[in-house]
Amino acid sequence: MENSKGTRSNDYLTVALRGLSKTLFPKWYAAAHAPPFYVPLFKYQPLPDPTRMIRLITIKPSPHYQWYDPEQIIVIETKAVILEECPEHHSFVAISYCWGNPNETSKIICDGAVMTITKSLHEALLRFRGRSERTFWADAICINQTDDSEKTQQVRLMRQIYETASTVAVWLGDAGANSDHEIFRYLPQLDDIGWSSVGQFLQRPWWGRMWIIQEIAVA
Repeated sequence: MENSKGTRSNDYLTVALRGLSKTLFPKWYAAAHAPPFYVPLFKYQPLPDPTRMIRLITIKPSPHYQWYDPEQIIVIETKAVILEECPEHHSFVAISYCWGNPNETSKIICDGAVMTITKSLHEALLRFRGRSERTFWADAICINQTDDSEKTQQVRLMRQIYETASTVAVWLGDAGANSDHEIFRYLPQLDDIGWSSVGQFLQRPWWGRMWIIQEIAVA
């Protein structure tokens, strides 16, 4: 008979040791949890018709690869669909976010291969991942950024993409001190802390993006 109490204790110990090693030995931890050398790098397959088709990503709900930190892993699969058919056959959520610092990156598993994305997008995918599979559109993944021809065609579809999405999920970034919960806590009677929270909230990079009006207005 399995000792559930003992199992839970082992799980807590494992999490604690993982957190400790990650804090004390970050470089070793990163190397130890990097993909094995035999895992290939992700390569885009061309869209059959980039003027009317888009890629969608499905986020898997749980870790599939033991060499990654199970709390941080993102595993996705891509599929190409005809945009006009999406409302009826391919419901998806469009993600609105700020790309962030291109030098700050994270690795994910995409179609069984390693893909590098910005830390900002990785944080958004972690937050929006659910207990069951969920389908999204995120420009940095769903558009081949190294293919100028495809990128040109896909940018022309972006308004329609956000109009077609069942929902637009906005990722403002990680909460800072007095920027999220505090803004709502002090909203009825704003004092110095409340106004400081408002200022920090509105200073997040997302508010300065040129696409913000289109993404939200047509959602």
